[in-house]
Parts: sequence; structure tokens; C-alpha cells
Amino acid sequence: MKGKTALLLIAALLSVMFLVNADWERPSSPVARIFAHNNVSQDILSDNTWQNITFDDEDANGTFITHSAIGVDNTTFTVQLEGLYNIQLFITVEDTAPNPVSNAAVELRRNEMSIDGSRVEVDLTRQNAEVEISTFAHMPLNVGDVITALVITDTAATVGLSVHDTFGDTESAVFEMIRIGEIGD
Repeated sequence: MKGKTALLLIAALLSVMFLVNADWERPSSPVARIFAHNNVSQDILSDNTWQNITFDDEDANGTFITHSAIGVDNTTFTVQLEGLYNIQLFITVEDTAPNPVSNAAVELRRNEMSIDGSRVEVDLTRQNAEVEISTFAHMPLNVGDVITALVITDTAATVGLSVHDTFGDTESAVFEMIRIGEIGD
């Protein structure tokens, strides 16, 4: 048994030496990631109408995901490299009414169609209480797919996206999208 073990160890060592000395490289897939956020409060313009959430700051440049922090494109994220993606959205909403009984919800959309399982709703029952809503999706995306994040409320006059300020300016909306693999992995 000792001879067989020694032979296996020598074979393993030779295999490692071959891999280290050869011109072998671990296959890598291109990185596609974007982190966008908004540091200002956002009004919700009308009751019971889905509204795009704006993201006017980027902390990480989108590689293979296009987004403009300025102008009308600051609500959309366009895929430039097909693959499996994780998409995350976090927002903070607040109702300023004296006795709120409002609802708010978020959802992610792909090419203007709701992404299954991404719609999340909360009740707003305390005045000026900041309530966080988050959602995510894990899905294959193709070149040209457009992702948007939306919010809705039944009381737009008093509900909006708010900014935390206890420990400095914290974003009212955060969006992250990252390619985690190739389709079929």
C-alpha cells in the first residue's frame, strides 16, 4: 500500500508541475457589472402608476452594461454581453401623511415586461418612517435586453423615495447588476 500511495503522490506532483510550467491559463469570462445609485429624494408623480426610478450616480463603471447617469437614460440599463446575471434593487420610501395608510411597491422589468418574482410591496403606516424595499432577480439576459426598476404607490401626494441622513447621505435608491456566468454554465 505504501508503494501505491507514493506512486500516486509522485503522479500528482508531476501533474501539478506540468500545469504550472505549461502555458495553460484558466478560462475567464468577461466582467459585466454596474453599481448605480441616487443620493436625492424622488417624488412619485401620480397614484397607482408605475414610475421609473432614476439613478444619477455610478460608483462603478458599467462594463458591458450601458447606463447614463445624465438625461433620459438614467432609468435604464442595457446588456451588451449575454450571460447569467444577478440584479438587485434597494429603495427607501417614506410617507409624510399624519396618519398614513399607504402602500408602495417595486418591481424589475426586462424589455418593459415584469420579471417574475421581482414585485415586492410594503405597507406604510407610520408618518415619516423610512421603509426599505428590496428585490432581486437571477436570470439569463441577452445582448440588447433593457432592465428598468420601477416604483408605485397609492398615495403619491405624500409618498416618495427618501434619503437616510443619520450617518451621512445614504442613497434613496441602489441598483446593482452583475454577470455571474455564461448561459449554459
